[in-house]
Amino acid sequence: MIGVYVRVSSEMQRDNYSVGAQKDKGKTFSLLMKEPYEIYDETKSGSTITERPEFTRMLADILAGKVTIVWAIEFSRLSRNIDDALYIRKVLVEHSVRLFIADTELDISTPEAVLTYNMKSSIAEYERSMIIQRVQRAKRKQKDSGEFVHSAILGYTSKFSEKGDRIWSIDESESAIVRMIFSMYSAGQSLIKIANYLNDNGFKTKRGKQYAAPSISKILTHPEYFGKTKDADGKLIDSKVYMPIVDAKYLPLVLEAKVARTKASDKFRESKNALSNILKCKRCGGPYYVHRMKEVLKKTGEVCIRERYAHRGDSTKQMACDQTHKYVDKAKFERLAELCYYYLFHNKDLVIEYAKKAKADLFLAEKDIITNIGIQDSLLAENEVKKRRLVDAVRDGVMSVDDIRASMGDLNRQKDTVEAVKKTLESSLTTLAYKNETSVKEWVFDKVSTFSEMDEARKKMLYKEIFSEFSIDGEMITIRFFFGAELRFSYEEVKQGMFEDMDKFSSIIPLMFTWES
Repeated sequence: MIGVYVRVSSEMQRDNYSVGAQKDKGKTFSLLMKEPYEIYDETKSGSTITERPEFTRMLADILAGKVTIVWAIEFSRLSRNIDDALYIRKVLVEHSVRLFIADTELDISTPEAVLTYNMKSSIAEYERSMIIQRVQRAKRKQKDSGEFVHSAILGYTSKFSEKGDRIWSIDESESAIVRMIFSMYSAGQSLIKIANYLNDNGFKTKRGKQYAAPSISKILTHPEYFGKTKDADGKLIDSKVYMPIVDAKYLPLVLEAKVARTKASDKFRESKNALSNILKCKRCGGPYYVHRMKEVLKKTGEVCIRERYAHRGDSTKQMACDQTHKYVDKAKFERLAELCYYYLFHNKDLVIEYAKKAKADLFLAEKDIITNIGIQDSLLAENEVKKRRLVDAVRDGVMSVDDIRASMGDLNRQKDTVEAVKKTLESSLTTLAYKNETSVKEWVFDKVSTFSEMDEARKKMLYKEIFSEFSIDGEMITIRFFFGAELRFSYEEVKQGMFEDMDKFSSIIPLMFTWES
């Protein structure tokens, strides 16, 4: 099978001829070769292969023997990083995969071919560095002159003049939305309430999507709405591109409100709760979060803080949800989670199932780390080759010591970085090996013995490990363990505290377990 790799660096490029041209030429090539093909298409930078899921998928197909030919329209589509390019070549050679750039097969097995391949890799990396420098210089110049523009900004529209210049003007329908957002925010409305109001009244973002708190927050950070922009040092200057559409009186109000709410948010988030975003509504998928409210005790008149898990209207979808239990008792649900946790690690059969799944996960993680260590070893070996080449160049009189000093310094820094990464990976591998060798008994004892002393944040991490589902659906509560066992309770049973005692819980639970088929 032919792996047709198509890549562009940004979403904006997807609209031009590049993507279609790459796909069409890849398909034509496959027809000429009379081979089936698979297109691996993504919008990612060529700076690294670790953040390119489609390229990673193609490598996996190569390792599995599915892809025997790799095609790309030009070499830079595969990589703009010389270290990644060397790793790619190694994988292709080891699995006897042919490489075609456009219609030309690139021999990557002979010493001469390796030299050519390395030169192409270096050129691709050099081009990327130059592109980055040019873009950064142009962007800085635009910012300092007040001519910086966004790809799309709500409230403005653009068109091209006869000379080809892009001219921005105010979009009256969108600018009304912007003014509404600033007015509501300055009046004390939260980001979520503003987003819900806009969505409920049919307003859309610049890209035709629904509003969310982050999109509202981003709008509020644009000084362009006041006819301002930021220079390269972050100072406010007059914009030469955008006309003001929001009254200047809102600027200090918005800034003050933003600072105050950031502090309040940070203070609220300091407390991590064991079931936050783990306990969910099965009907809409919305999470339950801790809700705090002041309550005055009738007998004493004392003011206390009451905590509950709330299925609040944080989104339009949640507001429309017909879940009857908008608030649930925090203590009772957390006690139920604790009992399930203790029961799991005191039950031999469940521990065996847990251990099997955990060990399988550890094995996969161990395999990934070993592969990554191999990559680091390849990078170190290549680093040494580059150093030897520089030394040979000095010895042969091609270059002087001064000529190679900067390059040798870069290589030494690269080596230090790679060795640090390798050391971290080896440490992780040692930890995983210890977990694999540790007996189930010791492992379980460690999980249970310290549980009561853990804070809520740590308990939350453990719950994420064992619960694949903890949901409320009307009068039914479902708890599913990640290895397939499932428990179901009625809401009334939990509300009445029927499962707060461990002994009683242990006697009833075996009759309630079900397993995935």
